[in-house]
Amino acid sequence: MGCNMQRQAVPLARPQAALVTTGMEREIARDSGYQVFAEEDGVVLSSTPESIELVTDRGERRVVALRRLERSNGFTLLGQRAAVERFQRVRKGDLLAEGPACSDGELALGQRVLVAYMSWGGYNYEDAIIVSERVVREGKFRSFTAKRFRLDALETQMGNEEITKKVPDVAAWKKKALGEDGVVKVGVFVKAGQILVGKASPRPAPADAWDELVMKAFDGGKGTEDSTRFRNSSLELPKG
Repeated sequence: MGCNMQRQAVPLARPQAALVTTGMEREIARDSGYQVFAEEDGVVLSSTPESIELVTDRGERRVVALRRLERSNGFTLLGQRAAVERFQRVRKGDLLAEGPACSDGELALGQRVLVAYMSWGGYNYEDAIIVSERVVREGKFRSFTAKRFRLDALETQMGNEEITKKVPDVAAWKKKALGEDGVVKVGVFVKAGQILVGKASPRPAPADAWDELVMKAFDGGKGTEDSTRFRNSSLELPKG
């Protein structure tokens, strides 16, 4: 049961190695294939989230590119992070970079937390768990999930759909994160309900002037030419 629960663990943003271990944590981390070890003795010239550059004792410069923000089959974020600092002396076999769910060269699936357990009514029953405010404030169990959203612009009998920022009849706060091309800008924090990709789909052409007046009436009497010719079919960020 314990092995099955560990299999369901997600990589934490800042994991901690366990105090009580099985003795296999270091071997599991090494066999994961995400750790990077020094092939020769040398000195670290630079250490960034993207790469590690070092010079060997033979005078050769080597750059190790780190894997960043890769999406796993379980929609979690996988990657490597540097385990050395600038001007640090390393020996052959020393750890240069760690993989996901690893800390201090060992498998790390959680946090070191102090747990108080009290049975309910004298019975061995898990009634409740009390969480310290510091655990939430410091985000000790924070993890990241990567999801891919896709929106297609199609050619229809009524006209072509357009990827645009000028989506008709949409509140300004929903379009706040969009760039000029109608796609959300990189690095922008978005909330549920905001548009990730703006798309305007053509409406059926009104049969006569009366139908056009009815469509404007549904828009609160403020229907513009765009709102009568196009409708909003944008991709919005789901809840959560």
